Amino acid sequence: MIYVASLYRFGYELTSAGTNKKQVVDAVMNEYKKAYVKFNGSDPEEDINDRWSTGRSYLAEAKEDIEIREYTTGKVEWR
Repeated sequence: MIYVASLYRFGYELTSAGTNKKQVVDAVMNEYKKAYVKFNGSDPEEDINDRWSTGRSYLAEAKEDIEIREYTTGKVEWR
């Protein structure tokens, strides 16, 4: 099984592939944190997204928005 995680942020899609879900989510989130600090100069875990009055951090919002696709090696998938 191959897992592909993706997150659309900053006008780009951050994508990682690996052999387990935690691996790919961690890779995408680590890259997201670095990019967030670079673009905003602050920590996404401390910044609260008040746009929708959710009271959650940008980091929590990003983690929820990650899409994970599962692929079985050797199997053809029709899309």
